[in-house]
Amino acid sequence: MKKCVFLLGWVVCLTTGFGFDLARDGAPQAVIWLREGANPAEERAAAELAKYVKQMSGADLAVNRGATVAAGQNAIVIGLQEKHPEIRRLLDAGGISGGAFKEADGDAFLVKTSRDGKRLVLSSRMDRGVLYAVYHLLEKHFGVGFFWEGDRAPARKSLALGRVDEREVSRFRIRQYPQECTYAYTCRLWTLPDWEKEIDWMLKRKLNTLLISADLGQNCDCLLAHPRDIAQKARNLGLEVCLFVPPWDYLAESEKTVGGRELRTVPAQQGGDPVVRLLHPDDPLFKERLSNVIRSYVQACGTGLVYKLHPYGELMIRLPEQEERDIWTAYARVVTECVRQTDPTGRIYIYGWSFMFFNCKWRKTDAHAFLDGFSSSSVTVGDAWAEKYPLFNTLDWFWSKEWLYGVIYLFGGDDSMRGDLRNLARQMTETAGDARAAHCVGVDLNPEITHYNPVGFHLLTSLAWNPKDVAFDQWLADYVKHRYGEASFARASEAMRLVADAVYSGIDGSEAFYQHRPMPVPEGVYLTPIAKSCWMSGGLLELRKALEILLSMQAEQKDNPCYERDVVDVTRQYLTELYNRYFMQAQTSIWRKDPAALQTARARMDRILDQVLDLLKAYPPYQVRTLLAGVGDGKRKHPYAYYEKMAKDSMLTYASKEWLLDYASKDMYELVRDYYRPRMDVYWNAAGKVVQTKAKFKEDAFLADFRKVEKDWLDKPLAPVPPAEGKMVMSVASGILRNLKQERLDDWVDSLTRTPLKDVVNVGEDTDMAGVVWSEEFDDVQRWKRTFYEGGSLTASQGVASIAPAEKTGVCFFATVGLPIEKTPALAFRSRRKPAADPGHERTAVTEPFVLWVAWEDQNGKAWRSRLWSESCNGEWKTVTLDLRRILSVLSPPKTVKEVWIENMANAQTEWDWIRLGTRKSNNPQK
Repeated sequence: MKKCVFLLGWVVCLTTGFGFDLARDGAPQAVIWLREGANPAEERAAAELAKYVKQMSGADLAVNRGATVAAGQNAIVIGLQEKHPEIRRLLDAGGISGGAFKEADGDAFLVKTSRDGKRLVLSSRMDRGVLYAVYHLLEKHFGVGFFWEGDRAPARKSLALGRVDEREVSRFRIRQYPQECTYAYTCRLWTLPDWEKEIDWMLKRKLNTLLISADLGQNCDCLLAHPRDIAQKARNLGLEVCLFVPPWDYLAESEKTVGGRELRTVPAQQGGDPVVRLLHPDDPLFKERLSNVIRSYVQACGTGLVYKLHPYGELMIRLPEQEERDIWTAYARVVTECVRQTDPTGRIYIYGWSFMFFNCKWRKTDAHAFLDGFSSSSVTVGDAWAEKYPLFNTLDWFWSKEWLYGVIYLFGGDDSMRGDLRNLARQMTETAGDARAAHCVGVDLNPEITHYNPVGFHLLTSLAWNPKDVAFDQWLADYVKHRYGEASFARASEAMRLVADAVYSGIDGSEAFYQHRPMPVPEGVYLTPIAKSCWMSGGLLELRKALEILLSMQAEQKDNPCYERDVVDVTRQYLTELYNRYFMQAQTSIWRKDPAALQTARARMDRILDQVLDLLKAYPPYQVRTLLAGVGDGKRKHPYAYYEKMAKDSMLTYASKEWLLDYASKDMYELVRDYYRPRMDVYWNAAGKVVQTKAKFKEDAFLADFRKVEKDWLDKPLAPVPPAEGKMVMSVASGILRNLKQERLDDWVDSLTRTPLKDVVNVGEDTDMAGVVWSEEFDDVQRWKRTFYEGGSLTASQGVASIAPAEKTGVCFFATVGLPIEKTPALAFRSRRKPAADPGHERTAVTEPFVLWVAWEDQNGKAWRSRLWSESCNGEWKTVTLDLRRILSVLSPPKTVKEVWIENMANAQTEWDWIRLGTRKSNNPQK
C-alpha cells in the first residue's frame, strides 16, 4: 500500500522550494474554488475540506463560487472535470498532467498540484469521485482517519503539500454495502440521522453502492427510517442504489384463485418453518406483482436502479428436480422481461447464496442455464461468500457474466473478533489479478451484522478500492497511525499486532459458551477450536499483553472513541477466552462426577460474567437500550413494547423460533443479564443434580427450563441499566485486569505455551507424519462397521472410499484402533466432497458437513467420544493434520485411542483417500 504521509508534504516544500500551502500558523493560505451552480456533492466536498482544515489548524478556508479567483491567489479547485472551467483550462493547457477521465474510469479521481504551484485540483467525472478526492487528500496527506466510532483529525497549525500528482482508479467498478440481513440484525432501528452517518462513512471509505432492504412503499413495518428517504439521501451524494426486492411471490392461505382462474403455485419450506405457497413464475400474477414492486421503486427513486433478487433464497422447493429446474428457467426469463419493460435501464443482481447451501438440487449445468436465461447485458451475479466458499471456481468464473466478489465476514450475527485478515488480503489480491477474473467488476461487502470488527471492515474497504495497493503489514501500520496518532503509534502498533496474532489469523476468536444453550453432556463438543485456548493460549497471552499496552495509553487517548472501543473489544474477548477455558473444566467435572471441582468452576465463571457485565454497563453502544434509543419519542407506528420485543427476538436471539435459536449472539448488557446468565443458572442446576445424585441427565426437563427463561426474556419488559457510577471504560478494564490477578483467575496464563497454529491444526498442507502406526488406505472397507444410522453406504475403489448418506439422514462408520496415545499423538486424513459422475453435474451447494470423531479412554480409565473435525467441504482434496494428544487433553489426558468414526450429514457425499495415526515431525514438546 502507498505509505501514509503526514508531515512529508511540508518537508518537501522546504527541500525543493515547491509548496502549496492550505494553512500557516492557523491562518488560511488558499481559497476553495467551486464553479457557479455547483451540485450538492461538490458543495459537500468543499464544506468537508473546510471543516477538517478548520479542525486541524483553526484556519477558515473561504469558498469562492464563480468564474475566477483573485490574481495570485492559491486555489483548491474542487469539481467535476467536465463542468468546472478552471479544471478544463488546466487539462487543455497542460497545467496538470494525466489527461481527462473517460467513462470507463467510473468514479476515479485526481489529486494534483498545478505546474505553477497555484492550484490544487480535486476532481472526478462523477459526483462521488469529487468527494473521494477530498477524503483521499485528508487521509493520505494530512493523517485524518475515518472510522465508525468517529473521525480522527490530528492538530497541526500548518498544512502544506509538496508536488502531488495522483490519479486514482479503482480496480472494481462496484463497491457495494451492506446486505439485507444487516437490516434485520443491526440497522432495523436506525433513524435517518443514523443512515446519514453511515452514508457519510461509505463515501469516506470510497464505497459507491448502498443496498436498501424493504418495500419503498408504506410496508416498512419496523424500520424507523423510510427506505425511500435513505435512497434519496444516498443518490443526492452520488451513490448508486441497489434495492433488495422483498418476497412478492408469497401467497396468503386464502389466495387460491384470481379472476376465476386457479393460481399456479410452488410449495417451498425454510428450515423448520411450515411449507408456504409461492407464485409460479409462469403464472401471470408473478410478473404483475414484480412489475408493481419495481414500478414503485422507479416512482420513488427514478430509473436505472439495481434490483437484487434472491431466487428462492434459503427455501427448499418441494417438487421433483425436473419441475424445479423448469421453475428456475422460467424465473430467469420472466424476471428479465419484467425489468426490461418496467425499468429499461435497470440492472438485475442475482445473489449467489441460492446456489450454495440450502437448495442442494442446483447443479453446475443448472446454474449455467439459469444465468443464461438473463440478458447478459443486464445481469450481475454475486459470489456471496467468496472469501470462504467461492463459487467462481466451481462455476467457471460465471461464464463471462459480470460478477461481484462477496465477503460476508461476519456470518451468523455474531460479535466475536474474527477473520484471517492477512489471508483475506492475499485471496482478494490474487483473485483480482487473475486473468480469468476479467468479468469480476466489483466487491460486495455483505455482512450479516455491521459495526463490529472495525479493523476488518476498514481493511475490506481498502481492498474494495484496489487490492494490489494493500500490503497488509504497511496497511495495518497506517490503520493504527490514523486511529491513534503519532504519540501512541509505537505502543498501539504493538498492541494491534498482538490482537491480530490472537484473533485475526488462523482460528478466529472464540464465541462465549454462555451465548448458546450450554449442555452438561460430553457428546458433540467440538474440541479442536477449544484446543487453541488450552495449547495455543487461545490468544490469551497476546490479548492480555495487548490490553496492558492499550491501558498504558489512557492519558493521551482518553478522548478517543476508537481507543475506547478497542479497549472494550479486547477486554471482552479476553474474558470470553478465560470463561471458555473454565467452562471446559466445568464440563470435565460433570463427567467425572466431581461436585467440588464443579463448584470451583462455577465460582470462577460467575466472577468472570460479573466482570463482563461491569464492562458492558460502562459502554452504552453495547446495551439494548441504546439499540432502542430511536423508538423512545412516542411518535412511532407501533408502541415501544412492540419494538423492544422485536429487538429481543429477531434481532438478538430468535427466542421464539427453536430452529433458529441463538443464531445471533452478542454481548449486550441486558442480554447477558436477563437471558444468558439465567440460562447458565439452568445449566448449573442441572449439572449439580447430575453430579450429586448420579442421576441420568434428563434433556426434556432441562430444555423446558431453558424455554421458560427464553419466554420470560421475550415477555417481560427490560429493567433499566444501573448507572456505571461515573466509571470510564478504561478504569473498568483496568479494574478487571487487577481483579483477575488478585483473585488468581488468570495467573495460569503466563504458563501457557505459545504454540504455532499449524502445530495443533495443520490444514491444506501435506501431512508431516514421521511415523505411522495405524493407517487406512481404503483398499477395502471391511473393517469399518456401521453405527446408529440406517441406510447409506461406505464403498472403496482404487484406494478411495466413498461415503454416501441415506436421503434424509446421515451415515456413520467406525474402525477399531486400540493403540496407546504415545504411539498415536497425531491424526491426519485426506478427503473431499465427492465429484459428480458426469462433468457439469456436480452440485453447486456446499455440502452439509462431515464429522470426524474418535472414541478414546483417558488416564483414569473413563471412556469418551469426541468430535475432532467438522466442516462443509468442496470438490478439492484437502489434507488435515491434528495434534490428537493436545486436543483430547482439553477434556482429560488421553491414554488410548479406541476407534475412529466418520459421519456424513444428509446430502453430503465425501471421498476419503486415507486416514493415519502416528507421530509428527513438527510436534513441539508439551509443557
